[in-house]
Amino acid sequence: MELKEFIESLIRRNSIIRLWYPNKSGYEMATEEVTMEWSVLRGDSCFKRFENHKVLGIASICTGGNYPEAINIVIERIPLDEIRNEKIEKILEKD
Repeated sequence: MELKEFIESLIRRNSIIRLWYPNKSGYEMATEEVTMEWSVLRGDSCFKRFENHKVLGIASICTGGNYPEAINIVIERIPLDEIRNEKIEKILEKD
């Protein structure tokens, strides 16, 4: 399930979310930003570039600093060249 669909289906209203990638030793932040679930659903969030990433699960990750209560969603890492090629193809299709 892709991130936007996952949030729409399973995350409750007014929840704060944070995104993570899996790695060999656990997880690493996909971005240091957090956002509200409704912002993703409206399409105006800082997570817009992650909307089509596949959700791998939810993790209990202890974080310091701001928003330690955020829901930690683990997403697949898509290689940058794949993302770039998809965007180029979409642009070329419009012409």
